[in-house]
Amino acid sequence: MIYVDSSVVLAQLLAEDRYPEPGFWRDGPFVSSRLLEYEVWNRINSAGLAPTHGEDLRALLARLALLELAPTVLARAIEPFPTPVRTLDALHLASMEFLRAHGAEPPQAFAPMLNQREQLLEALEELGSANSSSARGPLRLGTLSDLQTDAWIAACASAYASAFRQGGKVFPYFEAKKIS
Repeated sequence: MIYVDSSVVLAQLLAEDRYPEPGFWRDGPFVSSRLLEYEVWNRINSAGLAPTHGEDLRALLARLALLELAPTVLARAIEPFPTPVRTLDALHLASMEFLRAHGAEPPQAFAPMLNQREQLLEALEELGSANSSSARGPLRLGTLSDLQTDAWIAACASAYASAFRQGGKVFPYFEAKKIS
């Protein structure tokens, strides 16, 4: 399951500088908050693009399973997050937390959604552990059994935050079995 936010759909529709790779839409299944539908239609309509982009937008929306803004999701959205977020981001984050609590696979449910560099960095540092490394390239973080705990989130976040701050790239991975 891949959580899609409005910036991904708009980038695809409007052929922006940064948009999903062609193979992205072959993966799936895709899920988002019902909020996405309103956000995207609002942008398309306010730009007067419904006549030229409406059909493509309907086709993209048809590929998404939309999570309703149920009272549980809305209640979570008004609670504080580790890092201050904007209202619509809080609704998306609450939707992702709801999916995770109901069995969505964490690595896929949390597709990138924060757009501003500092917001992303703050969120990574908040999630990460204090022991950030300066690793680059492939980085073994553990074994697949480590994914059964929440510690993998902090380890990945720390690795990404460190690489992000240094302008580098890191590729965290987990091996199938422990190396002796």
